[in-house]
Amino acid sequence: MPDEEAIFLDERGANRHTNPKHGWDPRGVRPTITIQNRRGANLRGVVAICADGHVVAWAFDQAVDGVKLQSFFENDLFPEIETGNRRLGC
Repeated sequence: MPDEEAIFLDERGANRHTNPKHGWDPRGVRPTITIQNRRGANLRGVVAICADGHVVAWAFDQAVDGVKLQSFFENDLFPEIETGNRRLGC
């Protein structure tokens, strides 16, 4: 497959309840950091980046499984890359 037809996939997650590890206050004043007690949502995302810079992204609040990944391919990624006549190399 030629390099210009390459598509890079990435799946990643994040949690909205991350705690700050440092703070800032004026010199001589001890920094205080306020942390919320409620848990944040776990977020997941899948991103496809084509060699020409075209990006297709999908975000959701549950774990990625085969069904969701296939849905991303069929409903989001493939329709986008078909317009450029690309193939997905697996």
